[in-house]
Amino acid sequence: MEILFSALQNLDLLSVGIAVAGMTVIGFVVLFNNPKSISNRTLFYLAISASLWGIVNYSFYQPHSIEFSFWLLKFVMFFAIWSTFFTFSFIYVFPSQPAELSRYFKWLIAPLTILTAFLTLTPLVFSEVAEVTADGRISKVVNGPGIFLFSFTIALLNLGGIIILIKKIFTVEKIYKRSLQVVLSGITIMLVLIITFNFVLPAFFENTKFIPLGALFLFPFVLFTSYAILKYGLFNIKVAATGLLVFALSVVTFLEIIYTELNTENVPILILRVSVFALILIFGILLIKAVLREVSLREQLQEANKAQENLLHFITHQIKGFLTKSRNIFAELIEGSFGPITEEVKSISVQGLKINTDAVTTVQTILNAANIKTGKVTYDMKPINLKELVQKVFEKHRENTKNKGLAYNLEIQDSADYKIKGDISQLTEAFSNLIDNSIRYTPKGSIEVKLFCKQSPTTLNKTTQKTSLQTGVCKDVVFSVKDTGIGVAKEDMGKIFEEGGRGKDALKVNVDSTGFGLYIVKNIIEAHGGRVYVNSEGDGKGSEFIVELPVK
Repeated sequence: MEILFSALQNLDLLSVGIAVAGMTVIGFVVLFNNPKSISNRTLFYLAISASLWGIVNYSFYQPHSIEFSFWLLKFVMFFAIWSTFFTFSFIYVFPSQPAELSRYFKWLIAPLTILTAFLTLTPLVFSEVAEVTADGRISKVVNGPGIFLFSFTIALLNLGGIIILIKKIFTVEKIYKRSLQVVLSGITIMLVLIITFNFVLPAFFENTKFIPLGALFLFPFVLFTSYAILKYGLFNIKVAATGLLVFALSVVTFLEIIYTELNTENVPILILRVSVFALILIFGILLIKAVLREVSLREQLQEANKAQENLLHFITHQIKGFLTKSRNIFAELIEGSFGPITEEVKSISVQGLKINTDAVTTVQTILNAANIKTGKVTYDMKPINLKELVQKVFEKHRENTKNKGLAYNLEIQDSADYKIKGDISQLTEAFSNLIDNSIRYTPKGSIEVKLFCKQSPTTLNKTTQKTSLQTGVCKDVVFSVKDTGIGVAKEDMGKIFEEGGRGKDALKVNVDSTGFGLYIVKNIIEAHGGRVYVNSEGDGKGSEFIVELPVK
């Protein structure tokens, strides 16, 4: 039995460091997370008072003079009262603070705790030392009359806390129920252990042997609270990870303190290691505070971006609505719905219709880019014939190329099968965007649209040592648009497919450029498992935009 107790005492040296580091880290993480919350502040006070209680327990365990050890024992009871009080207070206010603390709490519980805590430091609770072990440790004390008030206060706080806990578990909102059960279960286990070994035995059986093991009884609170934080997302995962890192470093440095042999030569080493332990806790707490500030700023930025996106959608939808109505008016004027009009008015109406149509297209492009960025775009994947799709898109732009005097050609490899799985409306938009883009940036010359299969090597000719192709079997379907326009400068190659990206001379040729067209194309093609890229020899030398889609 003595060997087992000795092993437990050695374990306490480690458990104190782990408990103190864990409680301190959790306390500060909770406080920094929301300093204005009474629940967070109360949990912080609980963590700090329990940590101080664990430190005093550890100090009481070390050999000292009888008088000093007796004072340490009194402080053990002092911090025990405060940690019990803050445990009761946390149960009382968690998860949401009451509008006002009750008169029962303010005029009975709080004053009684203050009085009892004061009495623990006087001879009225522990009057004198009754028995000392051979190594100079206090094993028994004589109780004073104040021990009954101490017992009553402890019993009142714990019994009241348990009653409130049971009521809250059955009445609390569902969103808090699971996290409340986990956190408060840890507190309950901690209280049962502490009451049994650090109150009942010393107070009624005059046995203080288990008081040094008090830090072990803090573990349920540390473990259960940590689990609730990670499992139910009470705090940001980045903050939780930072807290765990600080906790781990604290435990490692405390291990060094434990295994430092106590002698005159090692005193400077011990002081250094204790200082390192304290500094890690201090700087770790500051790090947690900084991470919390970063997380808070990021959340504020996300909220601001969300508000901006909502405003963008509202404005663009409104503008699109107005432009659509205006476009319809011009269209009806041209068709004669309002009666005959002069050629001059008709010419102006045609021009107005074109301007409105371009404006609607621009607004729709901005909306599409915003939807892609926020992940709101959905794809209706169905089997489609890409050959038919390309032919329709090609014909759609024939008149525009004719008006600009551009040569316009379509070449489709007839031997291949172009049935793929995709979203017909999204691919139509992507291909149409690429052709329209070439028309806008080609002042003169030609535009060539191609559709063909990129075939896979299947056999190796032993005589020529060259790979032969199996005709008609596609690895990828390739769609390309080649023009003789302004081209793409080398420095612009990497950014034209980015959000808002465009070439340095884009606005000189197309004043209506939004910089979102190719960004939308890239996202549509990548959503289909393909890729899009551009080849260009530089300024004024034309460009070729190439789309590769896998055949599945």
